Amino acid sequence: MPNLWNREIQFIANAGHAPHWETPEKFNGLLMDFITDVTIGDRPRQN
Repeated sequence: MPNLWNREIQFIANAGHAPHWETPEKFNGLLMDFITDVTIGDRPRQN
């Protein structure tokens, strides 16, 4: 399904069914990028 976030499948090397547990640094980085993108998008941040 090509209609995923950022138009690509996100693979995390050396992670199985629990990437949040097995590679938390990589998973959290992708998660934060996703959250920032979908909550802020092109809008400027408000303090």
